[in-house]
Amino acid sequence: MNEVEENLEATAAAFEAFGRGDTEAVLGTAHPEIEIFMPPPFPDAGAYRGREGYLEWTDRWLEVWKEFEIEITAMTPVGSRHVVADAHQRGVGRASGIVVEQDVAYMTEVRDGRFMALHLYPSHADALAAAEAREHEPQS
Repeated sequence: MNEVEENLEATAAAFEAFGRGDTEAVLGTAHPEIEIFMPPPFPDAGAYRGREGYLEWTDRWLEVWKEFEIEITAMTPVGSRHVVADAHQRGVGRASGIVVEQDVAYMTEVRDGRFMALHLYPSHADALAAAEAREHEPQS
C-alpha cells in the first residue's frame, strides 16, 4: 500500500471510529500534538491542540446534539500528506429537537499513519485550498 492509500485508509478509519463513538480509537490514530481547526462561522470556531484539545472540541460540539452523524461522501487525496473528506452531517438539537443537515469538508494531514491535523471547512473548495497550501509547507 502506498502513502496516499494509507492516508485515505487512516482518514476513513478515524471517521468510522467517530461514528461508532469510539473516542479511544480516534485518538489512537492521532499524533499527540494533533491540530484541530474550525474557522468562523462554525460554532466553537478556533484551534484546539493535542488529546485534550480534541476532547474539548468534540465535547463542545456534541453537547448540543441529541443525535449527530457524519457520512463521508467522497475522499480526495491531496499530495503526499493530505486528504479532503466531503461529508454530509446530520444532527438533532438536544434542546430543540430540530433536525439540521449540512454538507461540509474536512481536511486531514496524515504522517506515518497518524493524524497531524483535522480541519473543518464549509466547502470542498475551502478544504482543498487549505490542503494544497499546507502540502507546499515544509514538514515540521
